[in-house]
Amino acid sequence: MSSNLTKLEFINELYKLLDQGNYKTKTSEFKTILTQMKSKLDGLTIADYQGDYPTFIEPVYLYPNISIGDTVLLGPNVFIDEDCKLGNFTELSNSILCKNVETQKLVKLNNCIVDKDIVLPSEFKAENCLVTKNEKGNLAKIEF
Repeated sequence: MSSNLTKLEFINELYKLLDQGNYKTKTSEFKTILTQMKSKLDGLTIADYQGDYPTFIEPVYLYPNISIGDTVLLGPNVFIDEDCKLGNFTELSNSILCKNVETQKLVKLNNCIVDKDIVLPSEFKAENCLVTKNEKGNLAKIEF
């Protein structure tokens, strides 16, 4: 267990950056965290999950109690934090979902970080960015 915690230190760094705000000035740090994640996930196991017919391309790390819809594709290099719900036909690669993220159906992310407490609508697509909320509470993509 302690080796898993050591491997997951990158997520603590991510949460520190997110708590600081002013994301546009931190794009290189977000890119670095995604790169670190790729090496840190190797050897971690997939936790219990609820879902039908997901496909995992390791390395993938899921916190326990993740809800996974039908025909979801995860990986490689995917980290999903606690209390996340993945809708049917979601595809994630080289991405991090922070706590309490929900994807509706047909969401596709590549090389992305999704801030905590975000709901991604059906057919949402993003690449090479941080997905967060702007000052008005609307979804915003910050490219990196």
